[in-house]
Amino acid sequence: METEERSRLRPIFEWVGIVAVFVVILGIIGGSIYIIARPSIQRMMGARVAVQNRLVYVGVDGNIYTIRPDGQQRVAITRDAEVGVRSYDFPAWAPDGRHLAFVGGERAGEEGVLTTLYLAPAVGGRPTRAFTSTESTPFYLYWAPDGQQLAFLTAEPGDNGVALRWVSADGKVPSRVLAKGSPLYWSWSPDSQQMLLHTGGSRQTNPEAQLSLLKVGQGAEPQKMGEAPTHFQAPNWSPRGNQVLVAAQGSDDGHALLLRGAQDSVTRRKVTTLDAAGAIAFSVSPQGDQVAYITAEPADGTVYGPLSVASLDGGEPRRLVDETVLAFFWSPNGERIAYFTVADVSGSGEQTQVELGLSVITVADGKATALGTYLPTPDFINVIPYFDQYAQSVTPWAPDSRYFVINQVDRDASQNIVIIDMVGDQQPRFIAEGTLAWWSWK
Repeated sequence: METEERSRLRPIFEWVGIVAVFVVILGIIGGSIYIIARPSIQRMMGARVAVQNRLVYVGVDGNIYTIRPDGQQRVAITRDAEVGVRSYDFPAWAPDGRHLAFVGGERAGEEGVLTTLYLAPAVGGRPTRAFTSTESTPFYLYWAPDGQQLAFLTAEPGDNGVALRWVSADGKVPSRVLAKGSPLYWSWSPDSQQMLLHTGGSRQTNPEAQLSLLKVGQGAEPQKMGEAPTHFQAPNWSPRGNQVLVAAQGSDDGHALLLRGAQDSVTRRKVTTLDAAGAIAFSVSPQGDQVAYITAEPADGTVYGPLSVASLDGGEPRRLVDETVLAFFWSPNGERIAYFTVADVSGSGEQTQVELGLSVITVADGKATALGTYLPTPDFINVIPYFDQYAQSVTPWAPDSRYFVINQVDRDASQNIVIIDMVGDQQPRFIAEGTLAWWSWK
C-alpha cells in the first residue's frame, strides 16, 4: 500500500462452554440433576473452577457475559449496566481459566466518572473491586502466565501519561504502580516473575525512549537494557523463557529485529534488518520457534504492510503475504496465522467505515485462504493498531485452533459475535449480540 493510503488509514484506526433397572434410572436422574445444576455448583465453587472453551464478550447492553461456542449456557458476569449510567468493557481471561478481569465505568457526580477494575470467577459470581479511581482510568489488561497476578495500564490525569499497575488475582493485595511512560508496552516472562518493558517510543525521536527489565517485586526498579529501541511497539518474551525479541538500533546490527538473551545481550542474533525510517510489529508463535512480522516504510505512526515469518532457530525470513496486512494472530498450535486486510473504505470523518478482509494462511506451505469480508465493530477497530500488544493478552482463536471469533456489524447496524470455521467448510455461526469477544486460552 502506498504511503498516501496508509496516511488515510491512520486517522481511521486512531478514531476512528429390576435393581439394574433402578440403578440405570437413578443414574440417569442423578446425571440429569447434575447437568442442570452444574452452572450453579460451579458458581458456588467460584475461582476454584477453571473454565475451558468459552468466550467472554461485551454485550450490546454494556454487560459482560461468557458463553459456549454453540451459543448455549450464557452466564452474566455483570447485570447492572445501564445506558448513560454504568457500563463494562475490556474483558480478559486469565490463562488458567479461573478468573476474568474487566473494567467498569459509572457516573460520579455531575461530570465525573468512576472507573473500576473488577476481578471475577470465570464461572460467574460476585466480582471483586481491585482498583477504583476517578482520575486514573484502566484501559488495557494483561494477565501474568500463572493467572495469579494482573498488570494493567491506566491513563493518568494531565500530562502524566500512562502508568503500569499490578494487582493480585484475589484482589486482597493493594494495587501498586510498577512503571510510568508514554507510550508503554510490555511482555510477561513465562515464569511470571519479570516484565520486558518498552517506554517512550523510538530513540530516534525521543532520547528518553528505553527498553528495560523489571522484576515484579515490591520496590523493584526497571533495569535498563543496552539496546536503543527503534520504531516498534510491543516487545515479546519468548515462551521458551530465556530469550526476548526487540527492535533496536545499534552500531553493530544497524536497525534490526533482535533475538537476545533475557538476562544478557551477549547471546544476540539479528532476525531481520530494518529500514532506518521504517517500523515493525511482530508476534512470536505460541511454541516460541518462529516470529511473524509486518513492516512499514516509512514510519508514519502506522505499521501496515506485507507479512513475513522467520525461524528463531536460524535461517532467512520468508514472505507469506504480499498484501498490506493490518493485524494478525497466531493459532494456538502455531500452524496458522489469521490476518486482516482492508477490503473497502467508504464515507469520511466520523462516518468512515472500514470493511475488513479475513484470511488464514498455513505457515509451513504458505497456502492462504480468503474467508470473506465484514464490517468490524468499533471496539475491534480500536484493537487493530495495537494488535501486537493485544496478541499477548487475549486471543480470538479457539483452543483447538479450528475456530475464530469476529466482531461484526450487520446491515441493520446490529453488532454481533460470529464464529468462523478456519479450516473446514462450516458456515459462519452467530452466537450473541455483542461488541467485542475473546476466546478462553484453554
